[in-house]
Amino acid sequence: MKITYKKSKGFTLVELLVVIAIIAVLASMATPALLRALQKTKITKAASICTAFESAVNNFEAEYNYLPYGGGGNSPTEDEAVRSDDDVVAVLAGAEDVLNFKQIRFFEVGEPKGNKDGMTVDFNGGTATLYDPWGETYYIVMDYDLDGEIENPIDTGNVITKKVAIYSLGPDGEGGSSSQNRDNASNF
Repeated sequence: MKITYKKSKGFTLVELLVVIAIIAVLASMATPALLRALQKTKITKAASICTAFESAVNNFEAEYNYLPYGGGGNSPTEDEAVRSDDDVVAVLAGAEDVLNFKQIRFFEVGEPKGNKDGMTVDFNGGTATLYDPWGETYYIVMDYDLDGEIENPIDTGNVITKKVAIYSLGPDGEGGSSSQNRDNASNF
């Protein structure tokens, strides 16, 4: 009597383990590149918001003939640095009705997810806060003395020839010149 063996058409356990190991190695090699790409996307988005904010300040000045400022009272006469949780964001968002008496919305971005990447606006309270992709507020410096120059807040000793400088210190929260710290986002 002849014994015939049927050839199995499935995978062996060893073959499955080898395939799983290869997939794990490929995934571990791809993960750092993917994380770098996601971080670069966040930096690009933050820089885009900085540019849009500068445009909003320029449009506000074209409409009202003065730069937006916060805190009510008189307009500052010296360059001033503020955080984006200051009243100046509310002025540009149209939530404040004294300086922006026409309540024009010069600046709009989406609602933040938690406290990250967006702007909260309280039209009844007249406040607004702008968050970068890492959950921090942006830094803003305005040329209130109207000399056409702002001292570079990140790279001290250099000047910026703009009416407004807005920047985020990126995921590490550290300043430094752009050649030293490439994760900063700004309009300059």
